Amino acid sequence: CKGGFGGRTCSPCREDQYGASCGASCTVDGNCSGHGRCRGADGSCICATGYTGHNCSVATGEVGRPGGYCSSAADCGGEERG
Repeated sequence: CKGGFGGRTCSPCREDQYGASCGASCTVDGNCSGHGRCRGADGSCICATGYTGHNCSVATGEVGRPGGYCSSAADCGGEERG
């Protein structure tokens, strides 16, 4: 399976997993300062509107609705990630 996918059917990784065969872990609070989501392919953070930085810890002052983190199935996995 490509990064961000795992299992016998190469399904998207769960929200707290990433990498080859979904073998690495990542938490929204631990890795993304509670202001973003972990990218399924490599575990990097996709920040919510109003936050930036490698771990989404820098407030930008931009106002927007929560969500909108997903740009591909590998970024967001199944329904629980999107």
